[in-house]
Amino acid sequence: MGTYGQTCQLNCSTGCISSCDRYTATCASCRQGLYDDRCDANCLDTGCLECRQDNGTCEVCTPGQYGSQCDNTCGTCLPSSDGLIYCDMSNGDCAVGECVPGYFGTTCKHQCGTNCLESSKGIKECDFNTGTCDNGCDLGFFGPYCNMTCSTTCKTSDCVGNMTNCRQGCAFGYYGNDCLTSCPVNCIGGGCNGSTGACDDNCTSGFYGGQCSTECQSTCIDDICDQTTGDCLECHQTTSRPTHYCRSAGKDIYLSKM
Repeated sequence: MGTYGQTCQLNCSTGCISSCDRYTATCASCRQGLYDDRCDANCLDTGCLECRQDNGTCEVCTPGQYGSQCDNTCGTCLPSSDGLIYCDMSNGDCAVGECVPGYFGTTCKHQCGTNCLESSKGIKECDFNTGTCDNGCDLGFFGPYCNMTCSTTCKTSDCVGNMTNCRQGCAFGYYGNDCLTSCPVNCIGGGCNGSTGACDDNCTSGFYGGQCSTECQSTCIDDICDQTTGDCLECHQTTSRPTHYCRSAGKDIYLSKM
């Protein structure tokens, strides 16, 4: 500790760094957090590490703080080698230029999208500058930020690039390139081929064909016909020729195919 006075018999303030003026006792410089001639007053702002000796305004904030009064908290910056977080006093930009994984932006105050696919470390990571997801999207989402929803007509709501570009094909009950077309209403069970729309099972009574869209002959007995050919099924086999059998005036007759 330095001394002052005519015969240097007096000790400088404990707030001084090493020495003070021999005649006025004014400190050459102050310890951290102190200011004034004799360095016996705390800096004006609580989060201040070093302030101007003449007026107490802050020049360096404590780690993790920034702003003219050091009253703002740094973002989720990657700690420096000493394990502490530092950011620019004026704008809050992280000193090391990197964020803790899961955050992005120069201040690291923006969190990566909640729908970003997790990395092998179990963290949703994104680009430091843009915030675009590094590892793709969670199931059901698409887009650079994974903030757009896939169509529910995609199987397991899985798409890529746009909402109807279904990666695993169509959900049950839909078909087509964009999986937006409902399976034909006459499919028993409601399922159909995702590409062609052909019914997975039989047609409802009265219809036939791949998509069960063609009506059986109105004269078929009980409106029942072959699901592929449309030939009436419920009839008396009175001829060996393939024919549409029909009922008229209480007795069975046949109507040859056109």
